Amino acid sequence: RYFKQQLDHLTYNSKPVITSLTLFAHEHAIRMASVVAQCFDEHLRTCPPQYLLPAFYLLDSICKNIGAPYIALFSRFIERAFLSAYHAVDPVTRTKLEELLGTWKTGGTDGGELF
Repeated sequence: RYFKQQLDHLTYNSKPVITSLTLFAHEHAIRMASVVAQCFDEHLRTCPPQYLLPAFYLLDSICKNIGAPYIALFSRFIERAFLSAYHAVDPVTRTKLEELLGTWKTGGTDGGELF
């Protein structure tokens, strides 16, 4: 519930909020990772387009800073969510999503693809 509420309030690229939620995801990875993933899946399907980029930045932070089990859980919906977001946002945001996608090519723990 806490994570969902905070995710719903992530309306701009706020590094302190993203860091705080990344730490929350890390501290609760064992028991709550699937709930966090469900929150993301729902949020990315239902939030207004202008809030998609901050959510993807948080997802990126969780995957790059924590990794498992989140990468596997997010992999279930990341392609659909990313493509849907890409088509829903304005051109400036689309460019930022493209830049983010580019970091996923070498963002994995082994220097390989994140997803």
